[in-house]
Amino acid sequence: MGILNFFSKAKAGPSLERLPKGCVTVDRNGAIVTSTLSQSFPETKVNRIIQDVMAIFRSAQEAQLVFNELQLTYPALRITAKELKGGAMIFISPP
Repeated sequence: MGILNFFSKAKAGPSLERLPKGCVTVDRNGAIVTSTLSQSFPETKVNRIIQDVMAIFRSAQEAQLVFNELQLTYPALRITAKELKGGAMIFISPP
């Protein structure tokens, strides 16, 4: 009957991530000051979002553009960021 035990074990498929919902405040160096995001959302993804948002704000500042708010909408994620004198407040939510 050992063969039946082999088939009864379900293979673990790819894990599903819950869509994030929360806010991250970062300083001018991109370091997280406060966060209301769930800890189950991967830190690597949060850091990537922070890096990209900060790069966009820096590029706008270098081009001398008045650019205070950024809104990005993807099929599974909405990102709204507000510039805060070098830092940023980044809101992440499902669309």
